[in-house]
Amino acid sequence: MCFLRHVVLPSACSKPGPVSGGGFPMSPMRSVPQCMPAVLRAHRPSRPSFFALIVLRADGVWCCADGRTMLSRSRMATIFGGVLSEGRMTMISSPMPPRSTGTAHECGGGRAVAVPDRRHVLSFLHRLGFRPGCAGFLSFALFALSCGVFGLAHARDGLAGGVQLPDWKTVEVRAHHLRGPVWYLEGFGGNIGVVVTGRGTVLIDDQYAPLTDKIRAALAEITKDPKPRFIINTHWHPDHTGGNERFAKAGAVVIAHDNTRHHLRAAEFDPEMPELLRPHVESLPIVTFNDTVTFHLDDEEVVAFHIPPAHTDGDVVVRLRDSDVIHAGDACFHGYYPYIDIENGGSIDGLIAFWERLVGGLMDEDTILIPGHGSPMTRADVAAYLADMKSVRGRVAAAMKRGEDLKTLIARHPLADLDPKYESEVVEEADILTMVWRSLERTRTGVRDLGDDHAPPSTHATPAGGH
Repeated sequence: MCFLRHVVLPSACSKPGPVSGGGFPMSPMRSVPQCMPAVLRAHRPSRPSFFALIVLRADGVWCCADGRTMLSRSRMATIFGGVLSEGRMTMISSPMPPRSTGTAHECGGGRAVAVPDRRHVLSFLHRLGFRPGCAGFLSFALFALSCGVFGLAHARDGLAGGVQLPDWKTVEVRAHHLRGPVWYLEGFGGNIGVVVTGRGTVLIDDQYAPLTDKIRAALAEITKDPKPRFIINTHWHPDHTGGNERFAKAGAVVIAHDNTRHHLRAAEFDPEMPELLRPHVESLPIVTFNDTVTFHLDDEEVVAFHIPPAHTDGDVVVRLRDSDVIHAGDACFHGYYPYIDIENGGSIDGLIAFWERLVGGLMDEDTILIPGHGSPMTRADVAAYLADMKSVRGRVAAAMKRGEDLKTLIARHPLADLDPKYESEVVEEADILTMVWRSLERTRTGVRDLGDDHAPPSTHATPAGGH
C-alpha cells in the first residue's frame, strides 16, 4: 500500500478558495499561500467530516466528489470516466478531527484542497487492526476508499471494475498453545486469548465478524465446545470486538470496561463508521466493570482489570493466575511502535507506566505475555521495549523543552537507530513522534524536568490481580 503525503498538482493556479467540482461540494477551506505545499488548518465544523475524492482525469480535468457521491458507482463513473481503469493516481481524504492540520494544495481553477496528514489515514487503518503484509490489507483499504471513509493511495490495475471486500476465505486463523488450558489465536486483527476450562471457554477479544466461523473451527481443534461462554474485550477497537454480535447471539456473555461499552455505543451511531465495522446493540457488552472482575473457573482463575489510560481509556488487561499468562491487548505490541489512540484517551505516559508495572511485579521470568499484535513476549522482551519507548518519549520531550516544533523534530529523524526494530508502514517514525508529541502536549507531564532518555516514574499502584 503506497500512501502519499501530497500529490503533484498543475503549476498554473489562480486565487485559492472553497473547493467544488462537478456540482458536488467540498468543505470550505481557509485561503492558503500561493506556494505549495503549505500547512493548513481547516475551517470546518466541530465534528469530523469528509473532504472528497480528487482525481486527474485523462483529459487533464481535476474532478472531485463528496462522500455521498462516492457511494454511487454510476455517479463516480460519470465524473471520473476511465481514470481508475487507466491506473492513474487517485486521492481521497480521510475524516480529520477538529483542529487538525493537513497539507494544502492548489489545483486546477485555483481551488484549495486540504490533504489530511498521513498519520490520520494510517492511524485509522491501525485502529481497524490492519498490518502491512496481512491478508486483505490492500483490498480492505480500497474498499474503505470506495465508502468514503479514509485513505490516500495509488490506483491499481485491480481497482478497475469496482473495489472488492477483503477475501475472508484466504484468512487463516491459527491456534498456538502456550501452556495448560491457555492458547492464542492468530488471524486478521488482534490476538485472541483462549482459556479452555471445565466450566466453559473464555475468549479474550474476537477479531472481525466475517471470521467468526473460522474462529469456531480453530476452537473446535482445541476443545469439544467451540462456543465460548465468556468474551472479554480488552478495548473497543473493531479488530478486537467485531465478533461480539455473532458470538453473543450464540450465547456468549460479553464483558468489558465501562468506557469500552461507551465507545462502542458511540460508534454504533457514528454516521462515518462503515457498516461492516459498525457495532450494533447485540454486540455491546452486557456486563461492564470499572476496576476488576474475577472469573472463578475450575481450571483457571481469570482476573480482568482496568489500567489507567494507555492505548485507550478503556484498556483491560487479563491475568491468568494459574497458568501465569497475561493478555495485554493493545496496551502492548511486540515488534512495532505503539499506537496511542489520543482521541479516545490514550497516553504515552500511561503506556510506559503499564510496562513498568509489568516489569516491576506483574511478570516474572516465567510469565508469558500475549500482546495485542505480534508474538508472545517474555519479561525481558517487555523490559527492552520499555527502555526503547522511554527513550522515544524522552527525545520528544527534550525537543519540546528546547522549543522545537513538531515539523522540525520529524525532519531530523531522531529515531533512526530504533526504526529498524519498530517501524512499519502502519506506524512509522513520523507517526510515533506525532502521537507522543500530542500526548505530551495534552498533559505537559514531565516535559519541563525530563531528560533525553527517561520517563517520569509511575505513581500507579498495582491493581487487584497483581502480585
